[in-house]
Amino acid sequence: MCSDGQCSNCGAVGYVERHHTVFRSQASYMKFIPCNTVLLCLDCHRGSKNGVHHNKETDLKLKSQLQNELFGMFSDKFIKGEEIQEKLKCTKIDSTLILKKLTMYRQGYEREQLVRRLLGGKLY
Repeated sequence: MCSDGQCSNCGAVGYVERHHTVFRSQASYMKFIPCNTVLLCLDCHRGSKNGVHHNKETDLKLKSQLQNELFGMFSDKFIKGEEIQEKLKCTKIDSTLILKKLTMYRQGYEREQLVRRLLGGKLY
């Protein structure tokens, strides 16, 4: 998706594209999660040197920012399924896909396990 806006990486204003921070190949269940997308200018998105798809440093920077956002979003040690769906602004189906491989404890889902799952199985 393309529009006018400001690049989340370099701050350039103008034509930007929506980028999935956690790639669909890493976690397809994150495709429709709003916090998983950022707006990037063409150079930061697909540029040969600076583009996130060609620059591991930029990719890790964006993933680290998302990780921090997720840990801030889920501040309690355990989170209930309804709260996860509400905070991620996702459908019940998306929520089910995310939670499918997580252990459900009496108190809810464990925060670090959840964030790791949302990041495609890794912490950065």
